[in-house]
Amino acid sequence: MHCRDSGRERMTALADLVTRRSGDGGQHDDRGGAAVDTLLVHHAASSNLDEVLSMMATGSREVSSNLVIRDDDTIEVVSAERRAWTSASSEWDSRSITVEVVNSATGDASGWLVSEASMASLARVGIAMLADYPGFRAGRDRVLGHRELYERYGASYPTACPGGIDLEDLVARIRAGSTTTQNQDHTMYLVELLDDGRVFLVTPSGFSYVERGSSLAGLDALGLPRRKMWFGHFIDAMAEIHEAHTADAEEFSDLRTRLEALRPANS
Repeated sequence: MHCRDSGRERMTALADLVTRRSGDGGQHDDRGGAAVDTLLVHHAASSNLDEVLSMMATGSREVSSNLVIRDDDTIEVVSAERRAWTSASSEWDSRSITVEVVNSATGDASGWLVSEASMASLARVGIAMLADYPGFRAGRDRVLGHRELYERYGASYPTACPGGIDLEDLVARIRAGSTTTQNQDHTMYLVELLDDGRVFLVTPSGFSYVERGSSLAGLDALGLPRRKMWFGHFIDAMAEIHEAHTADAEEFSDLRTRLEALRPANS
């Protein structure tokens, strides 16, 4: 999974999760200019991973997905740049990363459950999407199950999919994982904005812009972690750090003002 950034190709956070790739049977097309802002969750209604992948690769059924998950395996079927044919709704598939999760148990009596490892892998997809897609957020309006397309929006068709996948729990995992990623035991780290490439040094007391050149090279030499994120997510991360260290409303307002003054023109 790649995306284009100012004419050059860069790897995405989502690509880092892919453990292998499988055939798509030509079952995809372009997104028609739609921006990805939704994680659309399906269950496979099958516990057999090989059968699910074969169905998509051979086109024995007209269905595909961007990703298929079973346990710790996150398999790319259709590139994130392309619309997979997953939900019988071109509108929603165009704006979504669609994921089929292989069940750990099948049949109505089983509840169509998925494994804990699969839930953890699915949450990592959501966390990666926060880094890759500025329109995506960890909320139940952006993390949807297949059946909700019909129930909420009258799209697709009536279905029980995604079975026993707990979407409220999934959102909570994405939020918790995102906060951990942004603040994982480092008192200082670098943030590189995906919007325009600017780099900031983040400390418990705030942030500062780092000029490229000797200053940035010196910080890199210290081995500071570098995280890439969109400007909107940078604001959220700074707000969390500030709230953890002071409850002063005036200082928080000043921080917001400083951050908004730095907003990229295209953000």
